[in-house]
Amino acid sequence: MNATASTAEETLATAELHIILGQPLRGLSLLKEGELPGEFLSPRRILQARAFRTMRLTEVAAQILYHAVQNEGPNQDYDACLELARMNSFLAYETRD
Repeated sequence: MNATASTAEETLATAELHIILGQPLRGLSLLKEGELPGEFLSPRRILQARAFRTMRLTEVAAQILYHAVQNEGPNQDYDACLELARMNSFLAYETRD
């Protein structure tokens, strides 16, 4: 693992920690577009979606994941597909009430 990958993994872990601790804006600021290598695109999108869901913007989160799956294809981004299914399930449950 090179230094860039190690730094990117630390950035993702820190962003996830901020999201879990209820500071989604701090987490989103760490997940800026050009600061992570391309191979970390899927984990970044998933964390962005989780941050938006934390801010009660579940529709935005689902759209981010939907476009990620559309661009990459469902076979390429399985984790994003699973997260999108969770978001859609949550949205269906919430709109039923």
